Amino acid sequence: MDTLHDINNLLNDFATRVHETEKNVKILQSNITLLNKNSIELLRNFIRFIVRSGSTSIQGISDKIGIATNELKPFLDRMIEDNQLTRSDNVYAVP
Repeated sequence: MDTLHDINNLLNDFATRVHETEKNVKILQSNITLLNKNSIELLRNFIRFIVRSGSTSIQGISDKIGIATNELKPFLDRMIEDNQLTRSDNVYAVP
């Protein structure tokens, strides 16, 4: 009977650890989501600040913010879609 009791305890401990791990994974996923959201907003604020201080090209924004133009372009395009920026003759401005 001790063997069944030991197995039962082992399985209960295992189930408890699995539950704790699931909880920790959910917390980490939530933190990652929040961090990503805040990082995007921070980058948008940097871009708006740079553009407000003088309409500029993607290269000018890239030089000031330190992100390569090929990585920055999709982000700027999304900001244009969201009406946060305008682009005319490859010069960006805040509407």
